[in-house]
Amino acid sequence: MNRNTRTKGFSYIEVTIVIAIAAIMLAIGIPFFLKGRANAKVRTSANEFKAALDLARSEAKSTGADITVEFIGSLTSSTGYNLKEASGRVLKTDSFTGSEFIDASGLTGTSPLKFSSNGTTSQEGSILVKSGNTDKYFSITIVKTTGLVKIEEKN
Repeated sequence: MNRNTRTKGFSYIEVTIVIAIAAIMLAIGIPFFLKGRANAKVRTSANEFKAALDLARSEAKSTGADITVEFIGSLTSSTGYNLKEASGRVLKTDSFTGSEFIDASGLTGTSPLKFSSNGTTSQEGSILVKSGNTDKYFSITIVKTTGLVKIEEKN
C-alpha cells in the first residue's frame, strides 16, 4: 500500500471526541432548558388567570351582575378556578395541567372573591401563581376600591 495515499473520513477517536463534547454540552444545557420551560408555564398560567380576573370585572360591569371567582381546591393550593354569574351560570372554567397552582391566602375581606356591577371587589390583596418546578412566581394584586388587577413577576 502506498503510504502517501490517505483515506477520506474521520477516525474513530475524532468521532468519539466530538460525541463526548456534544454530550457534555447537552448535560449542561438540559437543566437550563427545563427551568426555562417551567418558568414559561407559570408565566402563561399567571397571565391567563389575570385575563380571567379582568374578564370577571368587565362582565360584572357590562352586565350589572356580580361575578364570583371560585377556587378549585384549597385557598393555598388551588389548581384552577371558575367564574360564575350570580345566577350560577359558569362564564369560564380553567384548571392548571402541570405543577402550577394558585395561593389565594393573601386576600382579605369576605369570601368568596366577587366582582360587583361597579367593578369593585369584595376582597383585596395578592394572589400568587406558583409552580413546584421553579422558584419564579407571579403576584396578582387586586385593589378592592377599583377592582383593578395588576400582575408582577417575582423570583
